[in-house]
Formats: sequence, structure tokens, C-alpha cells
Amino acid sequence: MAPTILISGNGRLTDALATVGLLDEYKIWTYPVLKGSGEPLFRAESRIGLQHFETTTFESGAVVSTYRVTTA
Repeated sequence: MAPTILISGNGRLTDALATVGLLDEYKIWTYPVLKGSGEPLFRAESRIGLQHFETTTFESGAVVSTYRVTTA
């Protein structure tokens, strides 16, 4: 069984792991708050195929969308 790690708010680390194929799932948290500016969600150099797997909605309005990496 592969180890499980959680990366929160570190796009550079996520991109480095994705580039060498070490990520198999993305959980994208969306909160009902608007912010004037921010960082891009993904910066990966190559295209990564994702398949929607699950969506969970919380009473607070937050939504977690789970995507699994697909092989091209």
C-alpha cells in the first residue's frame, strides 16, 4: 500500500510530484468566499488527465471535489 500524504496550499510541491507521476488523486476544496486575487490552482508543465470521482458538500457551503488521475 502506497503512503498517503496531504499537501495543502503548496502548488510548487504539488507540481513537482505531479510531473514525475507521484499523485493519484486530487481533492479540491472550495469555500464560499471571494478573494480579489490569488495563485493559479495548477502550474503543471504537462497535461494531466483527471476523472471526477466524488463531490461532498458541507453545511457551511464548502465543497470537496475528488478527482483521480487517469492514464493517457
